[in-house]
Amino acid sequence: MSKYQQNILNTIRNRPECERAVVFLHGFSGDLEDTWDRLPGLLGTVVVDWDIYALGYATTFLPDFLGVWRADPDLPVLATMLKTQVRIDPLRRYKSLAVVAHSMGGLVVQRALVDDPDLADRAEKVVLYGTPSAGLRKASWMAFWKRQLKNMASGSEFIVALRQDWAARFAPEPGFDFWVVAGDQDRFVPPKTSLDPFPVQFRHVVPGDHLSMVRVADTDSPSVRLLASVLSDEPVADETTSPLALAAQIPDAHASALIKAGGDEMSEEDVVRGALALERNGKRDEAMDLLQRYQMLGTDVQGTLAGRIKRMWIENEDPSFAQHALALYQGALDVALRVGDVNQIYYLSINVAFLEFVALDLVKHAHEMAELALENASLADANAWSVATQAEAYLYLGHRDLALVLYHRMLEFEAEPWEHASTALQAGQIAGKLKDRQLAESLEEIFTPTVQQWELPE
Repeated sequence: MSKYQQNILNTIRNRPECERAVVFLHGFSGDLEDTWDRLPGLLGTVVVDWDIYALGYATTFLPDFLGVWRADPDLPVLATMLKTQVRIDPLRRYKSLAVVAHSMGGLVVQRALVDDPDLADRAEKVVLYGTPSAGLRKASWMAFWKRQLKNMASGSEFIVALRQDWAARFAPEPGFDFWVVAGDQDRFVPPKTSLDPFPVQFRHVVPGDHLSMVRVADTDSPSVRLLASVLSDEPVADETTSPLALAAQIPDAHASALIKAGGDEMSEEDVVRGALALERNGKRDEAMDLLQRYQMLGTDVQGTLAGRIKRMWIENEDPSFAQHALALYQGALDVALRVGDVNQIYYLSINVAFLEFVALDLVKHAHEMAELALENASLADANAWSVATQAEAYLYLGHRDLALVLYHRMLEFEAEPWEHASTALQAGQIAGKLKDRQLAESLEEIFTPTVQQWELPE
């Protein structure tokens, strides 16, 4: 048993003369060591006037217990644990606290702050990373959450009461420095549920998925620089907290104005973000115009534009849309092949294969593209998209059983339900093209538990 499992509170730095302490709180299925990794120690090298601690508790997937707690304590119990810890040694001596929480830990912090006026008075800074403050929509992979699932589900008694109590206690200004931070690639806790419940001035976005946003490599990582700025009372000057980054994550009525403010010097990343922001506000035509205007910036813009045109073909089966999307995908793929971008190669080639196979009956070349996609997806990091790409490639190549195994595996990775729906839609169209009813039924069995509640984004 490691020291992190033996002790609820882990001390990173404790000095008798210090009056302020940072307390890290992990999230669901995390622990003191794995969730934060190097972040607390790295923070200590750049911030010298705060002591640093990490607080742990038991969650469902831990194989043993932490301290005196039984597995799966519900969130009100964990909030009481936090309130207790700050009232006893060593935390009780600190006049000011900065509480930094990840995922479910952020809900624990919010509940404790609402319930404990003393903690709210001592809290000088509160930073929540990837916290499902609006609740998580039900999905099959959450079945093991038990009491924590019941608390965290969207519309649950816990979430509804927390949002009402938080608004009554801390709106419009909470009385402490408050930050809610989303990862721009977080599919476990979508940015909408972590950012939407709070006014825009509290919202920020950093690079990374649900875990990588806090598992940092060095002091130059955005999450370390953000925390250092917060703790040092310095303004955060980082491109990942720009209004455009926020607009790409959640609906923003001013998305058009934000993009216009970018002028003629928009980066490829900002163009894609801007298009997503416009689409999420129902402005597909503006999104298309933006992508077309900047398509020469790179393969990411071209692929994003092609994807929107592919969707238009799916909706109305106009072959001109299929041809247009195919030309964009193929052009971007030619560039990706020249520079050797593995991730872009598998993404673009599998979409070329899809359009050639399903829409245009170019079966031989579709097989060649499937082989290219399979080769590069197998070289890439394993994630929902790379595994789904390999599965789809096997469908084109006639290896149905291998494809089904990989579609099952794809559901094990962090992804938003709409991504599962998109994958299922494309696979289902291939089954229809093959006139393979057994394959269609197998795909339905795999994806229906996840997809049946969801629609693809408009």
